[in-house]
Amino acid sequence: MPDKNFNFLPQPVPLKEQHWADDTIQYVSISCTTYNHESYIKDAIDGFLMQKTTFPVKIVVFEDCSTDGTKAILEDYEKKYPQLFAMFYQPVNTYKKPFRRKAKQIKNKERDKAKYIALCEGDDYWTDPLKLQKQVEFLEEHPDFMVTSSGYIKKNRDFEEEDIRANDPSFVNETDRGFEFDLFSKGWLTKTLTSLFRNDQSVLGSIPAYKYARDVHLFYHLLKSGKGYYFKEIFGVYNIHEGGIFSTIPQLKKDTDHYFIFRELYEINKDEFSRRKYFRCLIRYLNHAIETPNKT
Repeated sequence: MPDKNFNFLPQPVPLKEQHWADDTIQYVSISCTTYNHESYIKDAIDGFLMQKTTFPVKIVVFEDCSTDGTKAILEDYEKKYPQLFAMFYQPVNTYKKPFRRKAKQIKNKERDKAKYIALCEGDDYWTDPLKLQKQVEFLEEHPDFMVTSSGYIKKNRDFEEEDIRANDPSFVNETDRGFEFDLFSKGWLTKTLTSLFRNDQSVLGSIPAYKYARDVHLFYHLLKSGKGYYFKEIFGVYNIHEGGIFSTIPQLKKDTDHYFIFRELYEINKDEFSRRKYFRCLIRYLNHAIETPNKT
């Protein structure tokens, strides 16, 4: 990753109002994957564009051949703000296809130009215009930290339900808000839509080794390499809806997937965390296999 080739602005400025030289390297990459999010993608993109920062940002979008109006909406934004977007429109849907990893690697070459990476799926969105600024400032001042996250609001769009998930369990130190790997198994502190982390390729380079790579692998390796910091503020909204990739998967399918995910994590790393997770998932998997043998 190249060093920065710009000077920080004196005060945070909305991304839409920033002006950088054409060869400026983004300091933060926003990584967004989207598929059939026509009803949500505007909220996601507007949440990116309202960010106020002192550094350049690139919005890197992986559009997975949506069959609704998602692509057209993205194209409109790209035409209006071409300097802010790097769009990767897939000619065919890649979900669970063998060529998905290669397609993602092409997108990640652009994403990985940045010093920091922020994640947000196309059906979620950010609510704090200083989210990126707060997270980057913290990591700039604390080199021993690898990742930051925060609270969020969980919305069930189908039933019009809303739940504030401050993600603030008692085991996070109230004073310094830091957490380390040993807390990883006690609760999920790194919600994808609120997370921003260092682009350390010695860490991220571990992910492609996994056949069943998921978010848990990313945060597992980040927290193995440094500490995490939890902001008490609400940074965004996590939407549950009928078209959500994960939020509406049947529990049986989730438990089966978790078995394969944590079996592989344990086989590669052989540590106590992965052993415990693998054992628990194995028990659930075997219970389902006994109860519903034709479905596993």
